[in-house]
Amino acid sequence: MESLRKLILDIDDNDCKLQMSNYENITTLVLISKYQGTYNYNDFCDIEEECKKITHVDLRFVNIIEEYSLTVNYYFVVSENKFKLLSHLNISGIKIESYAFKSLAQSKTLGLLKELISDFNDCGEKGANYLAENKTWIHLEKLSLVGNSLGTKGGKELAKNKSWCRLSYLDISYNKIGYEVESIVVKNKIWNLTKLISNNNEETITDQEITDLKTQIERQYYYNYCN
Repeated sequence: MESLRKLILDIDDNDCKLQMSNYENITTLVLISKYQGTYNYNDFCDIEEECKKITHVDLRFVNIIEEYSLTVNYYFVVSENKFKLLSHLNISGIKIESYAFKSLAQSKTLGLLKELISDFNDCGEKGANYLAENKTWIHLEKLSLVGNSLGTKGGKELAKNKSWCRLSYLDISYNKIGYEVESIVVKNKIWNLTKLISNNNEETITDQEITDLKTQIERQYYYNYCN
């Protein structure tokens, strides 16, 4: 048991609630739900409390809920989280909005973050502004914000960041940002971009096309895990 490093929890399984004290050496946590189930926030806090060596967390397409309350996906990213060693975070498609990106950007416990994958959420212009003001992710190397409703203004806001000196990979596809933003992003002299992906950013791209892409990726993700 002590050699186990990766924990995958299928939250559709009623028996997935584990004795977390047996998993103190876990470094990678993956929550998955084939049926887009929900995971109780209190249970997630139990994981936080016991698995303090976690460096990689993958919550893509999972809803974390708190009983008798609203969806609290974004609570994971506030300054109170206990994953002090977290370096890789995937929160794609968990239905967070701009205020959650404020919590992300202002979190005091994400100073070691190297990779943030947050595709198909709703960052928007406000969220991009919060990210641009971030000063603590000095180790960030990879950022993916595919399908986040950035728009042209949001793309320009994001490009104002002056702290991500190690950022080498950026994917801002399907954001309707217009191609002029690409040149603005490239001109950011603080970043160290070696790969910029900006596919299908025409303003004529429809919301339905973006939704269809998300659905396709989501289904493939579940298929890969469940088969």
